[in-house]
Amino acid sequence: MEQLIQEAKKLLEENKVDVVIGYRSSPLPPFTRPAFIRRPEDCEQLVFNCGSVYNLTRYLIGLGEKPAIVVKGCEQRGLVVLEQENMLPRDSYLLIGVGCSGQVDERKLREGGFDRLPEQLSDELMADKCLYCDQHNTPDADIFVGDEVESVEPRTERYAGLDEFFAQDYEELYHHWTEVFSRCIRCYACRNICPLCYCEQCISYVNMPQWLPRSVADNNNYLFHMRRVLCMAGRCIDCGECERACPVDIPLRTLYKRIAQKIEGFFYGYRAGNNREQLPPLQDFNKDDSADFIL
Repeated sequence: MEQLIQEAKKLLEENKVDVVIGYRSSPLPPFTRPAFIRRPEDCEQLVFNCGSVYNLTRYLIGLGEKPAIVVKGCEQRGLVVLEQENMLPRDSYLLIGVGCSGQVDERKLREGGFDRLPEQLSDELMADKCLYCDQHNTPDADIFVGDEVESVEPRTERYAGLDEFFAQDYEELYHHWTEVFSRCIRCYACRNICPLCYCEQCISYVNMPQWLPRSVADNNNYLFHMRRVLCMAGRCIDCGECERACPVDIPLRTLYKRIAQKIEGFFYGYRAGNNREQLPPLQDFNKDDSADFIL
């Protein structure tokens, strides 16, 4: 992406930003890794492809420098949420937008025996979130590089299968998730990689008082994950980083998508980060709310 390299060089040479946050090739191909470029001559390292899976917005909170950041359309929603929560003013960074027609799923690639990125990304290797993506470009970009991606019909429905799965009775669901969470090693990778988990003192870590037991046990793990689901209500942008980072393959997005589905249904079609002018449900008040879901 020559245009990306040139635009990044220009920003650094003109001292408009202190650092460009993007992607560079990884010593462990086929994927890329985050890059923090502070010198114009290092901009040649910048790349962008279907293996640029990391959500770079995670690095903006508390950075202490004026950054330009390479952002895909889906991840832009996280910046909107951070702005609405008064954590990241829009004028504190420059947004370099790129068109994205889909990202590869690391597990699908590995299971398929591939050791390099495909020349043409197929649905079979594409991340699940990309199969129903409706934001392939970055409308809020200060600088847009490359070609815009034409909108395509979603390959799957956003909440496909969730109603059927959660139609099971409470005991079945409890047994299922207790068994799934028994794999959790409490590494906190899901929490640490999330662009919207920015609390300096997370309730999961506090010892005095200790709100959540930190030992790895079924009930403790269940409590940790269910608390985090509630923390993400009305905030999760479905970037999928939590599930991708999980070393024991816990299907976290099933839970987060379910809570997003409920929020969307209860609160007038609200979807986190889609509309800067539409306040999140927990920041807003509408006297016409029916409150049926409470009763």
